[in-house]
Amino acid sequence: MPISQGVDQLFKQLIKSYKNSNDENYSEIYPKLLAIHKEITQAPESYSDEQLIIRLTSSALISPKNEQFSQCLRNFLMLYEKKIASLDLLVSYENDNSVEFVAPLAEIPQPEPSITSSRFFKELEEAIRQRRLRMDKQEREKTIIYPFT
Repeated sequence: MPISQGVDQLFKQLIKSYKNSNDENYSEIYPKLLAIHKEITQAPESYSDEQLIIRLTSSALISPKNEQFSQCLRNFLMLYEKKIASLDLLVSYENDNSVEFVAPLAEIPQPEPSITSSRFFKELEEAIRQRRLRMDKQEREKTIIYPFT
């Protein structure tokens, strides 16, 4: 079943609300949101309401440092629950009358992302290095304890 008009409108609001965010991964998230919307516009049958919600929700869950994206998605889900269809939420939320998308931030020129100097990639490289050191240490300890394995 193609994406509903209501969800398409809510998704447009989410994109507008998220525009010019200061989130850590904004330069990666925002273009992907635009690309998803383009896919939906060109081939609405390629997404269902549920598929879009799952994709957005899983993205927000695995990137907790992007608070404004999470807040925009939270508003999207609350408005979906309120206006379109019940999500059978496990929790109830209060002040559902106050759920509104935040106004888009003023235009802020975004610097060109640099893969090599990105904080995310530096942290990732450090985590990989630390893991490699732990694995090497475990291998050395294993060799000392069990020299013939």
